[in-house]
Formats: sequence, C-alpha cells, structure tokens
Amino acid sequence: MQKTQTTLDFLKANPTYLRICVQYETLDKDIPILYSYRNFCLRLGDDVMDYPEFEFWYWRFYHGETDLEVDRSSVQPKTTFSDLPVKIIGKFVDEMDPVDRILFRQASPQLQSIVDGQRLELPGFGEQTFFTWDASSATIRDESFGTIQFNKSENRFYINQWRDTIDVKASEYLDTVLNGFLTIFGAPGAKFDELHVEYDADSSKSCENWKIMMENLKKFLESSNRKLQIQKLVFNASDAPKPAPTLLLPLLPLIKGLENLHILSRHREVSYSKLAKLEEWKQAKTIKLISVDGLGAYCSHKEIKYFSHFEQFDVTVDGLSVGNFVEHVKKLTESKTFKKCTISGAFTFTALDYATASNKVLQENKTVREPIENSEEYLELKFFIDYSDGSVVIERKKEKMSVVKKKKMKKRSVSAAGENKKRSVSAAGKAPWRN
Repeated sequence: MQKTQTTLDFLKANPTYLRICVQYETLDKDIPILYSYRNFCLRLGDDVMDYPEFEFWYWRFYHGETDLEVDRSSVQPKTTFSDLPVKIIGKFVDEMDPVDRILFRQASPQLQSIVDGQRLELPGFGEQTFFTWDASSATIRDESFGTIQFNKSENRFYINQWRDTIDVKASEYLDTVLNGFLTIFGAPGAKFDELHVEYDADSSKSCENWKIMMENLKKFLESSNRKLQIQKLVFNASDAPKPAPTLLLPLLPLIKGLENLHILSRHREVSYSKLAKLEEWKQAKTIKLISVDGLGAYCSHKEIKYFSHFEQFDVTVDGLSVGNFVEHVKKLTESKTFKKCTISGAFTFTALDYATASNKVLQENKTVREPIENSEEYLELKFFIDYSDGSVVIERKKEKMSVVKKKKMKKRSVSAAGENKKRSVSAAGKAPWRN
C-alpha cells in the first residue's frame, strides 16, 4: 500500500512553498530573524533549509520583494551576518548577556557551535548558582546576571529575565530548557563554587524529561571532552516522585572537582550503593543528608559504611544497633582522612550501652574516647540521646599534653642545650690556632 504524503512532506519537497513559509515568518516584524528561523525549523525540521538561504529569502520578503522564483545566482550577493568569520561572530557573542546567548545558540547548528566555544565571563559568575526544574517551568539564577525563567504554556513558552519577557511561539519546552542549561553550565571554563539543583516536579513525566536532560548533557560534555566544574553541590529532590540518589545518579559522573555534597530528600527507603561506586562520590570530602519536614534523608544501618571515607558527614541512620555502631566507629578510627561526623536517628542503645559494648569508660557529659592506634589522636564521641531519638557527634582530636609530660620535655630540652654548649666549648679549646 502506497504511503500517503502528508502536508508537511509536500511542503518540504517544494522549494516554492518553503519560501512562502519564510515569507510568513516576516509578517511579525517585532521578532528577530534568529527567532524566526528557529520557529521555521521547529515547524518544518532543521534539514529543510540552512540559515544562509533562509536569511537571503527573509530579507527580500522583509523589504517588499515578492518574487518566489528568483535565481539566487543572478542576484548580487550581499554580505550577511552568517557570512562573517567565526572569530568576528565570537566577539559578538562575548558581548551578549546570557539570555541573548541562549536565544542565539538556539537559532542554528552553526551558531550553536560558535556559542559553545565562547567563555561566559561575568563578575561573580558561579559563586552561588541555582537551577530549579519542574514539569512546566525552569529557573537559572546567579548573582552575576539575575534570574532567567523558562515557562511553558500550551504550545508556547517564554523566557523571562527580571521584568523583560521574551515570547517565542511553537517551541519545544524541554529543548529550550536544555539549550538554556547548556548555554550557562556548559560554557567553556565555567566553574561553580556552589550549585543548587532543585528538582521540584512530582510527576513520572518529569522523571522521563530529567533523564532526557541528563542524557543530552552527557553527550554534550563528552563531545568536548569536558565535565561540569562544581565544588559544592546541593541537590534538592524533596518533592520528586523518585528518591534523590536515583535522580542524582546520572548527574554525579558529569561533575569534576566536587568536594561538598548536600542531598535533600523525603524518601525513607533510600539506597546509596550505586552512588557509592562512583569515583565522584569517593573523591568528595564532605556530605550531608538533609531531611525535609522531618521526613526522608535516611540511610540504612547497612549502608553507613559508604560514608566512612568522607572527612565530614552528617547522616540520619535507620535501625542502628549498638553492635553496628561499634563496628562503624572502629572503621572511623582506621580512616586517615576522617575529621568529624554527626549521626542521627532512632537509637536502640544509650551512651552507657556503647561504653560497655566497646569496653570504654563513660566520661562526663555522656562522652566516650576511642583511641587511635599508633597516634596521639583519638575520637571523641558525644551522645545526645533522649528517649531513643537523638544524635552522636564524633570528632577527631589530638591528645593534650599533661603538665608532668610538659615538665619532662622541658627538662630534656634544657639538658640537651647544656650538653651542646659543653661540646661547643670543648671543640673551641682544641682548635689548631690555640696550640
């Protein structure tokens, strides 16, 4: 059976009708040509007409020319923006603010590659940046440029920066958010001291879109052999339908230089085993699991082992017994990097139970000391447990020198100084010029 040709196929196969579509784009003279070309591609496809040809016909129709069959070779060529050298266009990009870059990048593959090669240099950029995502809107906020918001409404979206609104018709919301995300976060040399990612969507569709976003981000970074440079990441998935570690899993491998990680969640049944296998997890120095409204951010007592390599961590553990805790503290005494942690949860034991199980003395203020072998350091455990709920703060400390030990060391020092002086005098008496 012969396949019926659609209206779209008919338009694509007929150059004259494609030019009529270009002519239609010139009716709204308030829309810049780059946005018109983007709309044209979204309706008909990216492969039906390249930007130079679109630009040729657009400006003819814009200035009143109506001939659809003119031979381009017979028309004296005019230098257009797309004919400029890449270096010159790159200088234009350098002067653009982030919103202009986002729209410029979206216009055509040629301009996309140019934008992707230009650094985004703004005073204070990356010191504290926020990316909020949900099913119908997304926001990028940074002190260097303010707030850029992407909003979806039926078959259109608009980008809002402060009070200025840019309305672009018939565009794909997900593609637009991805384009904006890559323009800001994928800029060459971009470094983020602190990035907050807030996943504020509660539908399964949003999870699918997030997966698509991460897959495209991965392809983009791999194509340029780069990773996102983020020192501190705050990942908030408190309103997500899936646990935070599941949503964080595709993002974490795309980051380098990560030192500090905060995870916000409401889900109790959470596993960190897959995250713990990633090099980015192993190389991070500090982590904090944060519950929202007293819910979530729990890790199983079986998974607390995944946190012992951090210098500092703050976790809430579910079902922790005194035996589990003794074993975990032992691992911390063996760690070369551990400094401090806070372990919270519903404890089934008291400070005295721990001291008894570990054969230690319970000191004042519910404190226990755990010595570190072959070291002058020890772990101090402070218990704040009241009716099973509470926390334990564990901190690495150095043994303070006793008064007696200080006097002995001082005496040795004085004795050694006197001995050195005697040797010096004796050596001087035997000098050859004294003979």
